[in-house]
Amino acid sequence: MQLSGMSSIRSLGPSRLFWRVGSAIVLLALGIIGIDFLLTVYGKYHQLDPAAYTMFWVRRGWLWTHLAGGALTIILGLIQFLTQWPRAYSRLHRWTGRVYITGMLIACVGATGLIALRRHRSPSAQHSPPLHWCG
Repeated sequence: MQLSGMSSIRSLGPSRLFWRVGSAIVLLALGIIGIDFLLTVYGKYHQLDPAAYTMFWVRRGWLWTHLAGGALTIILGLIQFLTQWPRAYSRLHRWTGRVYITGMLIACVGATGLIALRRHRSPSAQHSPPLHWCG
């Protein structure tokens, strides 16, 4: 007597089974990394304390805009890739994708605000702002 789950695994073939298992492991690892990143970053800023925010204290509104959009993007990205529902619920999948793009735009607005309002630390930074932003 064979279980139906075993017969479906055997019908996949070795290369397809390897692909599915490998994809599941990679997506699970990305999910763990994403959740760990969110917990680490948000853990720093959960208290409204200037010592915790350091250089972001005066720009914390932009920081929270960036973090909110980024969190939305990470969470919805994981949901989009870790589930099988896009085929069954294509309309919900499309709307989730639209919210994902909106979250990404919100994160970009926050990052732009953080960069634009950064205090220049050296006189040479006024001559080459893009190089200074990277440092």
